[in-house]
Amino acid sequence: MKRILFFYFLLLSIISFGQQNEYFKEVKQLYDDYQLKIDHEFKHQYALIKIPEEKVKLEAEYRYLIYQLNKVRNYVYLGVLIRTKNQEQLSLIKKSISEIKELAIDKQNDQQAEFPGGMERLKKIIEESFYFNAFVDPQTTLKSITTFVVEKDGSISHVESEGENAIFNRQTEICLYLLPEKFIPAQSQGKAVRSLFKLPITMKFE
Repeated sequence: MKRILFFYFLLLSIISFGQQNEYFKEVKQLYDDYQLKIDHEFKHQYALIKIPEEKVKLEAEYRYLIYQLNKVRNYVYLGVLIRTKNQEQLSLIKKSISEIKELAIDKQNDQQAEFPGGMERLKKIIEESFYFNAFVDPQTTLKSITTFVVEKDGSISHVESEGENAIFNRQTEICLYLLPEKFIPAQSQGKAVRSLFKLPITMKFE
């Protein structure tokens, strides 16, 4: 049963990658919906079981399925991240030299871009959505500096994370693209403008 469901997850991932392209939020919604179905079925079956040993067995199978689902979900996110970055680079090639320079310069604006609720809320959302399934030494602290563009409409693009751990960097980029809300864009002379945003991320793994 578990093996059948795992291969179903894999098939679902291939299909969703083809359909959703760079749309992180749509991919996330797809997997969130599927996890809700698993949760619902688990609770239904759990309520029917009377033998304690069988309940323990079902709980173990449930944890296994969620673990596999999260692995496949992250596999898809990485594929979407690569495609997103490729499309962003192609969009730069099509721009004029002046537009590229504008993208690279952090202007002095009347009001800097900010995330609704502030930096602490932004970091909390990133921490809660972070997926890191790689071996690190106990008590390890990983750091990265993530730079991205906040567009005039508050959306973000061109996310680049730099740090010592490549996997940590990629997961940080995925978390940024998955943010549930847009930024409040920077303001210059009363108008929304595109700006660069730098975000330091530090996480401790125990």
